[in-house]
Amino acid sequence: MGKSHGRSMIEGGAARGDEALLETIIQVDGIDGKLAGQLQPLIASLFERFGVTRLSIDRVAAELERMKKKSFSSVRG
Repeated sequence: MGKSHGRSMIEGGAARGDEALLETIIQVDGIDGKLAGQLQPLIASLFERFGVTRLSIDRVAAELERMKKKSFSSVRG
């Protein structure tokens, strides 16, 4: 196995179905503080389709922070 670069790997199996529909409404007020909590149930339901359970809000928040830093680094530089 290769290095995980400080990130824990999530492993699962094949999806239990070939379709998924996710929908939510998130209020704009305070979205930075609430986004991980709003997204966690949606992402967890997708992960469950692959046999991955117990996705924590902390993991979702950490991944959002990583995405923000990566996305904005090209704009700032």
